Amino acid sequence: MKTDDRTIVHNRTMGDDPYIHTLENLKIIGMVGGYEDIKISGFLAHLFRSTGKKAARIHSTGCGHDTQKVRELLSSHMDTYNGELEYAVIHLPGSSPQQYDLSNIFLDTIIHTFLGENNKYENDESETIFKSLSAKGYALINVDDEAYTDFIGCLENKLVITYGLSPKATITASSIEEASNLHFTCCIQRGITNRRGLEVDPMEFPVYIPNFEKSDIHSALAAIGTGLIYGISTEDIITAFKAHGQTGKTIKYESR
Repeated sequence: MKTDDRTIVHNRTMGDDPYIHTLENLKIIGMVGGYEDIKISGFLAHLFRSTGKKAARIHSTGCGHDTQKVRELLSSHMDTYNGELEYAVIHLPGSSPQQYDLSNIFLDTIIHTFLGENNKYENDESETIFKSLSAKGYALINVDDEAYTDFIGCLENKLVITYGLSPKATITASSIEEASNLHFTCCIQRGITNRRGLEVDPMEFPVYIPNFEKSDIHSALAAIGTGLIYGISTEDIITAFKAHGQTGKTIKYESR
Protein backbone atom coordinates (compact mmCIF):
# COMPACT_ATOMS: atom_id res chain seq x y z
CA MET A 1 0.00 0.00 0.00
CA LYS A 2 1.47 3.32 -1.00
CA THR A 3 1.02 6.38 1.12
CA ASP A 4 1.17 10.03 0.30
CA ASP A 5 1.86 13.12 2.34
CA ARG A 6 -1.36 14.68 3.58
CA THR A 7 -2.35 17.73 5.48
CA ILE A 8 -1.50 16.85 9.07
CA VAL A 9 -2.82 19.94 10.86
CA HIS A 10 -6.26 21.31 10.10
CA ASN A 11 -7.28 24.78 11.20
CA ARG A 12 -11.02 25.27 11.18
CA THR A 13 -10.91 28.82 12.50
CA MET A 14 -7.80 30.10 10.69
CA GLY A 15 -7.27 32.99 13.12
CA ASP A 16 -4.03 34.95 13.01
CA ASP A 17 -1.60 32.03 13.08
CA PRO A 18 1.33 33.17 10.89
CA TYR A 19 2.43 29.55 10.42
CA ILE A 20 -0.83 28.09 9.12
CA HIS A 21 0.70 27.01 5.80
CA THR A 22 3.87 25.52 7.28
CA LEU A 23 1.93 23.74 10.03
CA GLU A 24 -0.08 21.98 7.35
CA ASN A 25 3.12 20.31 6.13
CA LEU A 26 4.47 19.49 9.59
CA LYS A 27 4.82 15.79 10.48
CA ILE A 28 3.54 15.38 14.05
CA ILE A 29 4.59 12.21 15.85
CA GLY A 30 2.68 11.47 19.05
CA MET A 31 4.05 9.03 21.65
CA VAL A 32 1.51 7.32 23.90
CA GLY A 33 2.82 5.83 27.13
CA GLY A 34 4.93 6.50 30.19
CA TYR A 35 7.76 8.90 30.84
CA GLU A 36 10.35 6.59 29.30
CA ASP A 37 9.03 8.05 26.05
CA ILE A 38 11.21 11.09 26.66
CA LYS A 39 14.26 8.95 25.89
CA ILE A 40 12.74 7.94 22.54
CA SER A 41 11.77 11.51 21.67
CA GLY A 42 15.32 12.68 22.37
CA PHE A 43 16.74 10.09 20.04
CA LEU A 44 14.19 10.79 17.29
CA ALA A 45 14.95 14.51 17.39
CA HIS A 46 18.65 13.63 17.13
CA LEU A 47 17.98 11.18 14.28
CA PHE A 48 16.00 13.68 12.20
CA ARG A 49 18.55 16.45 12.80
CA SER A 50 21.46 14.16 11.93
CA THR A 51 19.86 13.62 8.51
CA GLY A 52 19.44 17.35 7.90
CA LYS A 53 15.82 17.71 9.07
CA LYS A 54 14.50 20.37 11.46
CA ALA A 55 12.82 18.62 14.37
CA ALA A 56 11.50 19.66 17.77
CA ARG A 57 10.38 17.57 20.70
CA ILE A 58 7.65 18.54 23.11
CA HIS A 59 7.13 16.86 26.46
CA SER A 60 5.13 17.55 29.57
CA THR A 61 7.91 18.05 32.10
CA GLY A 62 7.22 21.26 33.99
CA CYS A 63 3.80 21.82 32.40
CA GLY A 64 1.88 20.91 35.56
CA HIS A 65 -1.70 19.75 35.06
CA ASP A 66 -2.91 22.58 32.86
CA THR A 67 -4.23 21.58 29.46
CA GLN A 68 -1.79 22.53 26.73
CA LYS A 69 -3.13 23.45 23.29
CA VAL A 70 -0.94 21.54 20.88
CA ARG A 71 -1.50 24.03 18.09
CA GLU A 72 -0.17 26.87 20.25
CA LEU A 73 2.85 24.78 21.30
CA LEU A 74 3.64 24.01 17.66
CA SER A 75 3.38 27.66 16.66
CA SER A 76 5.75 28.55 19.50
CA HIS A 77 8.29 26.03 18.23
CA MET A 78 7.83 27.39 14.74
CA ASP A 79 9.07 30.73 16.07
CA THR A 80 12.30 29.03 17.12
CA TYR A 81 12.76 27.51 13.67
CA ASN A 82 11.65 30.59 11.71
CA GLY A 83 8.66 28.70 10.35
CA GLU A 84 10.79 25.91 8.87
CA LEU A 85 10.07 23.11 11.35
CA GLU A 86 9.55 19.76 9.59
CA TYR A 87 8.96 17.26 12.41
CA ALA A 88 7.53 17.55 15.92
CA VAL A 89 7.72 14.68 18.41
CA ILE A 90 5.21 15.11 21.22
CA HIS A 91 4.85 13.02 24.38
CA LEU A 92 1.23 12.22 25.32
CA PRO A 93 1.70 10.80 28.86
CA GLY A 94 -0.34 7.79 29.90
CA SER A 95 -0.86 9.22 33.38
CA SER A 96 -2.56 12.40 32.11
CA PRO A 97 -3.66 12.04 28.45
CA GLN A 98 -6.05 14.99 28.90
CA GLN A 99 -3.04 17.28 29.36
CA TYR A 100 -2.89 18.11 25.66
CA ASP A 101 -5.71 19.57 23.61
CA LEU A 102 -5.53 17.91 20.19
CA SER A 103 -8.32 20.00 18.66
CA ASN A 104 -7.79 20.54 14.92
CA ILE A 105 -4.67 18.35 15.02
CA PHE A 106 -3.99 15.20 13.02
CA LEU A 107 -1.04 13.06 14.06
CA ASP A 108 1.06 11.64 11.24
CA THR A 109 2.31 8.77 13.41
CA ILE A 110 1.41 7.41 16.83
CA ILE A 111 4.05 5.45 18.74
CA HIS A 112 2.59 3.30 21.52
CA THR A 113 5.33 2.50 24.02
CA PHE A 114 4.09 0.97 27.28
CA LEU A 115 0.92 1.62 29.26
CA GLY A 116 0.54 -1.50 31.40
CA GLU A 117 -2.34 -2.63 33.58
CA ASN A 118 -2.01 0.26 36.03
CA ASN A 119 -1.71 3.01 33.45
CA LYS A 120 -4.41 2.38 30.85
CA TYR A 121 -6.31 5.16 29.17
CA GLU A 122 -9.99 5.51 29.79
CA ASN A 123 -11.91 4.54 26.65
CA ASP A 124 -12.94 8.08 25.71
CA GLU A 125 -9.42 9.45 26.23
CA SER A 126 -7.93 6.61 24.20
CA GLU A 127 -10.31 7.24 21.34
CA THR A 128 -9.55 10.97 21.35
CA ILE A 129 -5.85 10.30 20.85
CA PHE A 130 -6.07 7.46 18.36
CA LYS A 131 -8.82 9.13 16.36
CA SER A 132 -6.39 12.03 15.92
CA LEU A 133 -4.29 9.82 13.67
CA SER A 134 -4.55 11.02 10.07
CA ALA A 135 -6.45 8.92 7.54
CA LYS A 136 -3.22 7.49 6.14
CA GLY A 137 -1.21 7.76 9.32
CA TYR A 138 0.97 5.09 10.91
CA ALA A 139 0.52 3.39 14.27
CA LEU A 140 3.65 1.79 15.73
CA ILE A 141 2.41 -0.65 18.39
CA ASN A 142 4.32 -2.41 21.19
CA VAL A 143 2.79 -5.90 21.13
CA ASP A 144 4.60 -6.88 24.33
CA ASP A 145 2.29 -4.51 26.22
CA GLU A 146 -1.07 -6.27 26.65
CA ALA A 147 -2.76 -2.89 27.05
CA TYR A 148 -2.67 -2.50 23.26
CA THR A 149 -5.73 -4.76 22.98
CA ASP A 150 -7.82 -2.01 24.60
CA PHE A 151 -7.31 0.47 21.77
CA ILE A 152 -6.38 -1.56 18.70
CA GLY A 153 -9.99 -1.30 17.57
CA CYS A 154 -9.54 2.45 17.12
CA LEU A 155 -6.92 1.74 14.45
CA GLU A 156 -9.13 -0.11 11.99
CA ASN A 157 -8.18 0.80 8.40
CA LYS A 158 -4.95 2.45 9.62
CA LEU A 159 -1.46 1.24 8.74
CA VAL A 160 -0.30 -0.62 11.87
CA ILE A 161 3.31 -1.74 12.36
CA THR A 162 4.12 -3.89 15.39
CA TYR A 163 7.35 -4.08 17.34
CA GLY A 164 8.60 -5.96 20.39
CA LEU A 165 10.24 -9.22 21.40
CA SER A 166 7.21 -11.27 20.39
CA PRO A 167 8.01 -13.49 17.38
CA LYS A 168 4.83 -12.11 15.77
CA ALA A 169 6.15 -8.51 15.74
CA THR A 170 7.11 -6.93 12.42
CA ILE A 171 10.18 -5.30 14.03
CA THR A 172 11.90 -7.46 16.64
CA ALA A 173 15.33 -8.24 18.10
CA SER A 174 17.49 -11.30 18.55
CA SER A 175 20.95 -12.04 19.95
CA ILE A 176 20.55 -9.34 22.61
CA GLU A 177 23.80 -8.75 24.48
CA GLU A 178 24.55 -6.31 27.26
CA ALA A 179 27.78 -5.31 28.89
CA SER A 180 28.33 -1.59 29.29
CA ASN A 181 26.70 -1.22 25.88
CA LEU A 182 23.69 -2.75 24.11
CA HIS A 183 24.18 -5.02 21.09
CA PHE A 184 21.42 -6.82 19.22
CA THR A 185 20.32 -7.91 15.79
CA CYS A 186 17.28 -6.01 14.51
CA CYS A 187 14.97 -8.20 12.45
CA ILE A 188 12.45 -6.70 10.03
CA GLN A 189 10.19 -9.70 9.49
CA ARG A 190 7.72 -8.23 7.00
CA GLY A 191 7.91 -5.52 4.36
CA ILE A 192 7.07 -1.95 5.39
CA THR A 193 5.83 0.74 3.03
CA ASN A 194 7.43 3.98 4.18
CA ARG A 195 6.17 7.57 4.04
CA ARG A 196 7.77 8.04 0.62
CA GLY A 197 5.81 5.08 -0.78
CA LEU A 198 8.94 2.91 -1.00
CA GLU A 199 9.10 -0.63 0.29
CA VAL A 200 11.45 -1.60 3.11
CA ASP A 201 12.21 -5.27 2.53
CA PRO A 202 12.61 -7.86 5.31
CA MET A 203 16.18 -7.78 6.59
CA GLU A 204 18.47 -8.14 9.57
CA PHE A 205 21.18 -5.73 10.71
CA PRO A 206 23.34 -5.30 13.81
CA VAL A 207 22.71 -2.45 16.25
CA TYR A 208 25.19 -1.08 18.80
CA ILE A 209 24.23 1.59 21.34
CA PRO A 210 26.85 2.83 23.82
CA ASN A 211 25.65 3.25 27.43
CA PHE A 212 22.25 1.69 26.78
CA GLU A 213 20.95 -1.32 28.70
CA LYS A 214 18.89 -4.40 27.84
CA SER A 215 15.86 -2.66 29.34
CA ASP A 216 16.16 -0.05 26.55
CA ILE A 217 15.47 -2.59 23.80
CA HIS A 218 11.84 -1.50 23.24
CA SER A 219 12.87 2.15 22.99
CA ALA A 220 15.47 1.18 20.39
CA LEU A 221 12.98 -0.85 18.33
CA ALA A 222 10.40 1.98 18.42
CA ALA A 223 13.03 4.46 17.25
CA ILE A 224 14.15 2.14 14.43
CA GLY A 225 10.56 1.67 13.28
CA THR A 226 9.93 5.41 13.22
CA GLY A 227 13.11 6.07 11.27
CA LEU A 228 12.16 3.46 8.66
CA ILE A 229 8.65 4.92 8.35
CA TYR A 230 10.16 8.28 7.40
CA GLY A 231 12.57 6.87 4.85
CA ILE A 232 15.77 7.03 6.92
CA SER A 233 18.21 4.31 5.92
CA THR A 234 19.35 1.60 8.31
CA GLU A 235 22.91 2.89 7.91
CA ASP A 236 21.91 6.38 9.07
CA ILE A 237 19.91 4.93 11.98
CA ILE A 238 22.87 2.80 13.12
CA THR A 239 25.23 5.79 12.88
CA ALA A 240 22.82 8.00 14.82
CA PHE A 241 22.48 5.37 17.57
CA LYS A 242 26.24 5.22 18.04
CA ALA A 243 26.59 9.00 18.27
CA HIS A 244 23.55 9.45 20.51
CA GLY A 245 24.49 6.56 22.77
CA GLN A 246 27.83 8.17 23.57
CA THR A 247 25.87 10.70 25.65
CA GLY A 248 23.45 8.03 26.86
CA LYS A 249 24.25 8.52 30.53
CA THR A 250 22.81 12.02 30.29
CA ILE A 251 19.88 11.01 28.11
CA LYS A 252 19.09 7.95 30.21
CA TYR A 253 17.89 9.87 33.25
CA GLU A 254 16.13 12.71 31.47
CA SER A 255 12.73 11.17 32.21
CA ARG A 256 13.41 10.43 35.88
